[in-house]
Amino acid sequence: MNSQVIKEDMKKARDIMSHRVVWIRPDYTVDAGIQIMEKYKIGGLVVVNEGRLVGVVTFTDLHSRHPNQQIQDVMSKKVVTILPETTVHEMYDLMKRHNIGRLPVIDEDNYVIGIVTKGDLLTEFNSFAIPDAVIGESGNTSTTIKVDSEAASEKKSETRNWKEVYKRAYSFIENIISAIKEGKEFTIDDGFGIITHIINNQEAIDALCLRATYTENSLDALVSHPVNVTIHALKIGIGLKYQRRQLVDLGMAALLHDLGMARIPKEIIEKEEKLTDKEIEVLQKHPKYGKELLLTLGEDFAWLAEIILQEHEREGGLGYPRGLKGYDIHEYAKIIGLVDVYEALTHLRPYRKPFLPHEAVKEIMGSQRKSFSSKIVKTLIKQLSVFPIQSYVRLNSHAIGRVIGSSEAHLLRPTIQVLYDSQGRKPANKRIIKLHEEPLLYIIDSIHEKDLPL
Repeated sequence: MNSQVIKEDMKKARDIMSHRVVWIRPDYTVDAGIQIMEKYKIGGLVVVNEGRLVGVVTFTDLHSRHPNQQIQDVMSKKVVTILPETTVHEMYDLMKRHNIGRLPVIDEDNYVIGIVTKGDLLTEFNSFAIPDAVIGESGNTSTTIKVDSEAASEKKSETRNWKEVYKRAYSFIENIISAIKEGKEFTIDDGFGIITHIINNQEAIDALCLRATYTENSLDALVSHPVNVTIHALKIGIGLKYQRRQLVDLGMAALLHDLGMARIPKEIIEKEEKLTDKEIEVLQKHPKYGKELLLTLGEDFAWLAEIILQEHEREGGLGYPRGLKGYDIHEYAKIIGLVDVYEALTHLRPYRKPFLPHEAVKEIMGSQRKSFSSKIVKTLIKQLSVFPIQSYVRLNSHAIGRVIGSSEAHLLRPTIQVLYDSQGRKPANKRIIKLHEEPLLYIIDSIHEKDLPL
């Protein structure tokens, strides 16, 4: 073990904990708890009565409860806590063993004196300043501190950009899949916080959609696929004018839709040749496995388990596992099912090259048209655009441009700004091309930013 590792392991909770702990009283309502968590992008709160820790409550605990219920009626009294002397190694072990992301720090009298998050251990700590909540300070847990809201917002905007959001969602799925494969318990609480954060920052969704469309091949597709599907599904939900609560539900269902794939043998998932009938039969069990896994978390997630079970059902009744038709399929499942196919088509698979976005749409509109709701297909085309805004494309003239505009009437022929001419040179003057007005020019390829000429 090198000296740096020894030095870090000698650190205690008191050395890295935050003395500001967002907490809530047991007599607060469920609605108040949800508002605090949604507003400040956190997935849970510690429950404190007269300075002493009495429980914890997560977004999941509150999600299906009546708004006027009190926190004390829904909180969990089983809390994993640590003392100030707990080492970094011990904290990491506790988080991994219990699959949790935060540890309240208490003193010998059970007073909350701080909190340690997974981010603290990864040296990526992001603080949340809560202007309208009670925040306990070390040595003075009953003090109410007022924090400037604008300053807090600026702080959050600096530390939480869309790349970090994608990374957070990726890690969330990666950890759950790892837990399932190892036969360990898992929780989905943090997922609600991730989805809420995306919904609260809709201006970043276009950037996230671009990231989802052009995911690097180096990422694990079993992990990146559900993250990409979630982003695209939320975009469609917005296009369908879903309310906030609907978007949260849709996002969670999309994020967890392939949970059952963790139980499918790796050799089947990564097989390059055509699957045998027996292998297909095994693969098609993953919706059932996903439902079973979610039901281990309790009946509160029965609705979520049912949506995941339906994700491969199709309009005409030719899907699986139950061959449901039309109105018998939940609309969330219809959205996820369509985006699942779109995302898979636009990414590399062991047995084929990726489709360009417009080729994927053509494929869906052609051979799979009757499989999906026409309303949802139209919304996908409208919301995702065949060529996303800010994406890079190559024309048949070999010029390279950035998509800066599109319209429903000309989805395959967007407006682009030329960045490099056919010789790879930057144009002397700004040049905008409306492809729908240039019949001799058309897009032949999509390009990753990293592949642009130097």
